Amino acid sequence: AGPGCADLITVRGLRLVREADVIVHDRLIPVDLLDKAKFGAKIINVGKAPNKVRFKQVDINRILVEEARKAARGSLIVRLKGGDPFVFGLGGDEVIALQNANISCEIVPGITSSIAVPACVGIPVTQKIIATSFTVISGHYAPGTQGAADWDNLPKRNSTLVVLMGARNVNSICSYLVESNGWSDSTPVAFIQSGTTVEEKVVTTTLAKAQHEAEKMQLKSPCVIVIGQVCSVLPRLNYRKKVNNKTSVWGNARDPL
Repeated sequence: AGPGCADLITVRGLRLVREADVIVHDRLIPVDLLDKAKFGAKIINVGKAPNKVRFKQVDINRILVEEARKAARGSLIVRLKGGDPFVFGLGGDEVIALQNANISCEIVPGITSSIAVPACVGIPVTQKIIATSFTVISGHYAPGTQGAADWDNLPKRNSTLVVLMGARNVNSICSYLVESNGWSDSTPVAFIQSGTTVEEKVVTTTLAKAQHEAEKMQLKSPCVIVIGQVCSVLPRLNYRKKVNNKTSVWGNARDPL
């Protein structure tokens, strides 16, 4: 379903939403997309929020299998996820569950927020000379805790770090990078909350001041955290425009759906 704004879904993704007999969707999808479902389509919300799990992943897997088994021949069931289904989207788990049930499926790649959300505010994840690589890492668990990503072996030079699901662990992440991983405390940081939506908030700071700025803006999920020199290489893009006295994220965009 793309990174947030409804018209950032792929053409193929939109076509399948329109044709679907059943749509099983996550919390972080543009709700406008559901308006494009055909009349009579069954809509199932399996969204999960931080600290408020509605469905366990095993339950979602079961729903997908059950819906596929009871559907009429030729029916189309769409599993609609935000961003890309294979970038921290547990898409692989669901494909395995379907394969184990001898149910075939098609993977439709999406536009991941880890690249698109920074791009939309003028932050390239790579830039000649200053960032020749980028790493996307989960911040769901704080560094050094059980289940955490491998924070010890991150590139320290000429690289960009993109943290997803890290809003609640900002202090631990930034402190760890400076104190245990050799990053300079003057390294630029960008917080992009609810990217490409009308609720979007963007704050740029440094690793040294990140905790203060996160508390000040009351940082919450969904949030993309970008760490590296790329945060200050381009001027901030302002793509918001007023249309009929309302703020539109994509001011020049028509409804593509």
